[in-house]
Amino acid sequence: MRKSLLGSLLVTTATLCFAAAASSLAGRWEVTSSTSYGDTYHLTLIMSESEGKLAGRLILPDGNEVELQNVKLDGDQLTFEVWIQGSSYAVQTKVEGDTLTGTWQGGGDSGKVQARKAQ
Repeated sequence: MRKSLLGSLLVTTATLCFAAAASSLAGRWEVTSSTSYGDTYHLTLIMSESEGKLAGRLILPDGNEVELQNVKLDGDQLTFEVWIQGSSYAVQTKVEGDTLTGTWQGGGDSGKVQARKAQ
């Protein structure tokens, strides 16, 4: 009985921590992405959370929007994929408060990404 109660408590605590972390990601993020060729792009990331599940969309420099795929938060690691002009891009970031830093690769290129949560 004691092990079952402890296990339930641990699962509940982990679920609440994930929900709190996921909800802190919800909102608008101003993103700067750089390519290996030295090009820089400014994008907007809109994150949402519903029933403990993260979702989002990326607003491209031309105003087009694409949905995020396979959005995952594992500890402080936020990962997702996005399809742009027929190519898949994988994004890996580290969450540190109101900033995201990381890398992306896809479409025959790779680069760095930084984001700050808009106030």
